[in-house]
Amino acid sequence: MKKKLLILFMGTSILGYSQTTSKTDSTLKIEKEAIELSKLQAVGDETAKYLSTRSIEEKEWFKKTFVRKRGTFTIPKEPITYPFKD
Repeated sequence: MKKKLLILFMGTSILGYSQTTSKTDSTLKIEKEAIELSKLQAVGDETAKYLSTRSIEEKEWFKKTFVRKRGTFTIPKEPITYPFKD
């Protein structure tokens, strides 16, 4: 009897604290995701615009400095400096 009563109390306490979502919460989440997506797209557009203006030398320097094969990396002996200052 005590075990059944204990299980009953545990079950009701778990069900009482279960998460519920309302339409308001899901609407706010969708709006927040849309705002975050638009911010991310704006950053992506700015980055694409910048990258399209780089010279061939800058692109080659970037590949040589940062692009590595999968599973490998190198630790530079000196801090990386950008040689193409405007």
